[in-house]
Amino acid sequence: MSWVQDLASFAKRLITLESRVEVNAEEIKALRQDLQALTDFTRKVAYAVKRNEERAEDKRENLVLSLKLELSQLENRLNSSNQLSASNDSVPTQTALPESNSRSSN
Repeated sequence: MSWVQDLASFAKRLITLESRVEVNAEEIKALRQDLQALTDFTRKVAYAVKRNEERAEDKRENLVLSLKLELSQLENRLNSSNQLSASNDSVPTQTALPESNSRSSN
C-alpha cells in the first residue's frame, strides 16, 4: 500500500469515527434527559410515600385519641351511675367475684 492509500484509509476511518461520536453524543444527551426524568419521578414518589405515611400516622394518632376519649367518657358514665345507684340504695352493693375463679373453670 502506498502512503496515499494509507492516508485515504485513515481519513475514512476518521470520518466513520466522527459520525459514531456524534451518534454517541446524541444518545448520551437522550440518556441524561431520561435519567433526569426518572430522578424527578423518583423524588415525587418518595415525597408521596412520605406524605402518605405522615397522614396514616396522623390518622392513627387521631383514632387513639378518640378511643381514649370514648373510654374516658364511658368510665365517667359508669362511675356516675354507680355513685347514683349507691346513694339511692340502702342495701350495700355486692362485690363481684374475682375473675380468676370464673376463668379457671373454663
